[in-house]
Amino acid sequence: MKLFMSSKSDKAKMSRQLTPVTQIDQTVQRRWTAAVQVLECHHILQSRNGSHYKRVLLIDSVGLILTALIFNDHLDHYANIFRQYRRYRISNAFVISNDPKYAVSSYGYSWVLNNRTLVEECPEHTPTILPCKFDFTEFKNLYQYAESESLQNVRGIVVQCLPSLEQGVDLVTRRDIVIINEE
Repeated sequence: MKLFMSSKSDKAKMSRQLTPVTQIDQTVQRRWTAAVQVLECHHILQSRNGSHYKRVLLIDSVGLILTALIFNDHLDHYANIFRQYRRYRISNAFVISNDPKYAVSSYGYSWVLNNRTLVEECPEHTPTILPCKFDFTEFKNLYQYAESESLQNVRGIVVQCLPSLEQGVDLVTRRDIVIINEE
């Protein structure tokens, strides 16, 4: 078991009673611990104002996805901590409201991690199975989206991939694919 925190005295403060992510918001004091699994750990990015940040997508045990953000001075502290698909207990993160255009789920908050945030890797003998849910649109309902920019998920078998074509002034590449389903 690995523990990542700013000082050894913080180890005693980390609560073992887990709080469901849905109960963690801006009104909750920083006395909570949540168990999450890393879905994606992005590279360091630069914001429009020139600051640097890293985004980590997390998922809890019921499939709720949330974002953890690490900014500027704290990037070095977390440089080698988060690994994809590993589980962690996180405490003492700062909770902020999400801008709806960056929302990744119905959970309206992101966690900001700093050097006071307590992160403990959970040892596992067998890997945890991630909850996985796909929402497919039935073939018979695809006509509703024909003239829109809305992307739809379908399940089928690829029968043929036609050659790629470049179109328009911006040279957009397009490729038609013929698929069938069980119908």
